[in-house]
Amino acid sequence: MNIGEKIKALRKQKGITQTELGKKCQISQVQIARYENGVNRPSQKVLKKIASGMEVPVNFFDDIYSINDNVLDAEYDRLKKVLVKDEYKYALSKIFKSFYITCQAEMPLNED
Repeated sequence: MNIGEKIKALRKQKGITQTELGKKCQISQVQIARYENGVNRPSQKVLKKIASGMEVPVNFFDDIYSINDNVLDAEYDRLKKVLVKDEYKYALSKIFKSFYITCQAEMPLNED
C-alpha cells in the first residue's frame, strides 16, 4: 500500500471527506485527491500536516513496501556489476533473498 492509498484508507476509516481533511490540514481538496490517487506525492512537511489532522504519528505513512520491484532489480543488478569478488556477490544475493522473504512474510494479504 503506497502513501496515497494509506491516506485514503485512514481518511475513510475516520469517516471524513477529502474536503474535511483538507480543511484540517490547510490543503485543498483537489490536492488531497491527487495524493490519494498517486498523481502527486506529499512532501514530508505535508505528511506531518496530514498525520496531525488525522491524529496519527507521521510514521504511519511510511511506505517501506511500496518500492517498485523494477527499482530493486535495477539496484541489485548495479551492485552485482560493482562487486568483483564472487563471495561478495554470493553474500549480497543471500542478503537480498533473506530480506525479500522477510518482507513477503510481513506483508498483509489482500482480501478483496
